[in-house]
Amino acid sequence: MKQKTLISNDTNTEKLILEKYKITYVFKILIVALSLTIFMSCNKEDETTTTTTEEQIDVPTVTFVLTDTGQDAFYDGDGNEISSPNEGDDYYGQDAQFTGVSSSFQDNGDGTVTDLNTGLMWQ
Repeated sequence: MKQKTLISNDTNTEKLILEKYKITYVFKILIVALSLTIFMSCNKEDETTTTTTEEQIDVPTVTFVLTDTGQDAFYDGDGNEISSPNEGDDYYGQDAQFTGVSSSFQDNGDGTVTDLNTGLMWQ
């Protein structure tokens, strides 16, 4: 009886070893296949295609008048008056560097005033 058990145990052990070997073998094949798939999908050349199209942007026509504010002095970040900065300098682009249409108003004599540049009227 003991011998049968030993044979049976030996057979079971062999089966377990074979199953373990099969699993390890299958796992190795899967790893190699996955590695080859990743390697084959890599390419030295960039295969992405970039299509550039020129887009026409319609810029609306300006239909209003921007009157000048009368600002003629330049200031730094601390509020100190400075000389006119040049393009590219700090504080360039202040209101005093741009002139617009001079303000023009009319007193209508009825408590209203009309801006002759824009047509706006106020009381």
